[in-house]
This record gives sequence, C-alpha cells and structure tokens, in this order.
Amino acid sequence: MSKSKDTLKCRKQEDVSKMVKHMNGFKEILDYQKENELISAAAYGALYDVTETLIEKWE
Repeated sequence: MSKSKDTLKCRKQEDVSKMVKHMNGFKEILDYQKENELISAAAYGALYDVTETLIEKWE
C-alpha cells in the first residue's frame, strides 16, 4: 500500500473514532433528557436505536 493510501486510511479511522465518540456523547444527552422528562419515551427509543445502529455500523 502506498504512503498516501496509508495516510488516508489512518485519517478515515480517526474520523470514525471521532464520530463514534460523538454518538456516545449523544446517547448521554438522550439519557439525561429522558431522566428529566424532557423527551418522550417514543422519541428517546427511536433516537437511541438509530444511534446504536450507526455506532455498530461504524465500528
């Protein structure tokens, strides 16, 4: 593999790691909102499920 392809692959992995980190932070926000009754159970469930699906896809 060429150096530029290695660099691109490394950057892509770093981007994925950042996205997963941000989505885990989003799950914490969702939990906070649910615990404080700032979001409906239906909205929480839908957003949490999509978040989990994205994280699984990226990892």
